[in-house]
Amino acid sequence: MRFLMMTLVAVTACLASSGGPDGGGYYWYDREESPDFFSDNWVDISNSGTYMGPGDDTYWFAGTLSFDFVFYGELSNDIYISSNGTIVFRDVYLGWGFTHFPSTNSCWVDALAAPWWCDLDASEEGGIYFQEFSDHFIVLWDDVPPWVESGAPPYYVTFMIIGWSSPDGQTNSDVAFLYNSSCSEPEGSSGMQGDPDNGTELQYMPLLCEPEDWHLLTPNADPFGTSSLERTTWASIKSLL
Repeated sequence: MRFLMMTLVAVTACLASSGGPDGGGYYWYDREESPDFFSDNWVDISNSGTYMGPGDDTYWFAGTLSFDFVFYGELSNDIYISSNGTIVFRDVYLGWGFTHFPSTNSCWVDALAAPWWCDLDASEEGGIYFQEFSDHFIVLWDDVPPWVESGAPPYYVTFMIIGWSSPDGQTNSDVAFLYNSSCSEPEGSSGMQGDPDNGTELQYMPLLCEPEDWHLLTPNADPFGTSSLERTTWASIKSLL
């Protein structure tokens, strides 16, 4: 019995590093699933990417992608970047008023991806960059400080979102959030959604990250080679807990 309980604990811990699918067909995975994912995908574009400009509580049109980016079943090639750690796919400002995922928000934006949604201020420090590659794009928030109370010491966060092309123009694209700083933000959220009813919440009050943390959101139920039989077995064991 003791061996069984230890096995159940180990399996439960493993399951905690993944989940889904959500209502739009996305599964999520984190650093426990692949030790090399961060090093294989982190690219510092602060010297090669387009600097979006200084700004606080603002947004920029990054451009129209030359490949098909499918997000929750919708072709979403127009990329709009918010200074507050989010991207959306139509010409609208999404403010710093973070919400749960999925849900409605004060700006009535249905589809969004938010690696670090809080009140960030890139008006004087830090930089926000965009770069398109042949089959993916990157948005980097580099050493951007969140808003703090007057007199409180500043701190800085570095993170990015990567969006890959759809393999056939219809299948949902892979999306990844990568973090390269150690931060704890008491007020914020992280996740993505296609509409107020379909999405995945990764973090909500607080936001926490350590260097080389990441989340992959993908329609692929087995992106790192774990067999479907093993996943079925884990799910069956978890249902007994």
